[in-house]
Amino acid sequence: MTALSQALEARGEARGELKGTRRTLRAFLEARFAALPESVRQRIDAADADQLDRFVARAAIIEKSEAL
Repeated sequence: MTALSQALEARGEARGELKGTRRTLRAFLEARFAALPESVRQRIDAADADQLDRFVARAAIIEKSEAL
C-alpha cells in the first residue's frame, strides 16, 4: 500500500467516524428531546471532531437541545 493510499484510507476512516458520531449524537438527542430543530441539526453537521466531542459530553446534561 502506498503512502497516498494509506493517507486516503485514513481520511476516509476519519470521515466515517465523524459521520457515525453525528448520527449517534442526533439519535441520543432525539431520544431525549424528540425532533431536533433544524438549527441544532446544522450545528451538528458543521461540527469538527473536537466540537463533536464537546457536544457529546454536554448532550447528557443539557435541559434542551438548543443548549448544545
